[in-house]
Amino acid sequence: MGFTARLRTTHITFNLPWHAKVSVAVTDILGRTVVSVPPKALQAGWERRVRLDGARLPSGMYFFRARALSAAGVAVVAGRLVVVT
Repeated sequence: MGFTARLRTTHITFNLPWHAKVSVAVTDILGRTVVSVPPKALQAGWERRVRLDGARLPSGMYFFRARALSAAGVAVVAGRLVVVT
């Protein structure tokens, strides 16, 4: 998963076992939040997606953390992405 020079957006894809509010934060290698997606309500299901816009990010390596919060519990998906301009 990552951004490309022509298409500066990507999607975080994950399975969601229950209806939840999902938020995503992208941090640089120093731990500073550089992009955040406000909580968005998603239905349970396979391959749910949250869109990330990285148009303002310079080239480099970043880390993302998607957090799903519901009455049934909390789920976290984390990973890295590389931006190439």
